[in-house]
Amino acid sequence: LSNWSTFGAGTRADYRLGRNVSATLDITSSLAGGPIDVYTAELGTRIRPDRSARRAYPFIDLRVGYARSSSGYLGGFGGQFDDPTFRGAGAFRYSSGFGAVGGVGLEYTLTRRFSLTTAASAMRNHMTARMFAGGAPDERSYTMTLYRYTIGVRYNPIRVIRPPGTD
Repeated sequence: LSNWSTFGAGTRADYRLGRNVSATLDITSSLAGGPIDVYTAELGTRIRPDRSARRAYPFIDLRVGYARSSSGYLGGFGGQFDDPTFRGAGAFRYSSGFGAVGGVGLEYTLTRRFSLTTAASAMRNHMTARMFAGGAPDERSYTMTLYRYTIGVRYNPIRVIRPPGTD
């Protein structure tokens, strides 16, 4: 088993389906700090309470996701996030797979358009590692869990204008 931490960035698209539920698309990428690059794409939902005069809003995220990892440097493509018995000098290796994501978080309103957001989530994937080293390709499967802590700024350019006489 190998563990490490890395710094990354991501973006979220959020489409409000109702007062308490949104459809979400999250795309993330690791940037620095780990031995490999990890990319994720997640599609799901965010459940939260109604907006009111409060400043803090908790939420729950439920999504399905796809993760892909590959070596972060052009050398021998070693040090990859795969089965520890799956080694080979000078081999090209990458892993990918689908899984489930669950998370909780809090959004704190600063102004009408800006909020601070923080969340913790876990993504459990069934991964397939592939290695190409001169001969026939080798393939192995394993499970992987990604833990993520995020902090960010939310910008909402939308402004709702209600007609007179409506709530």
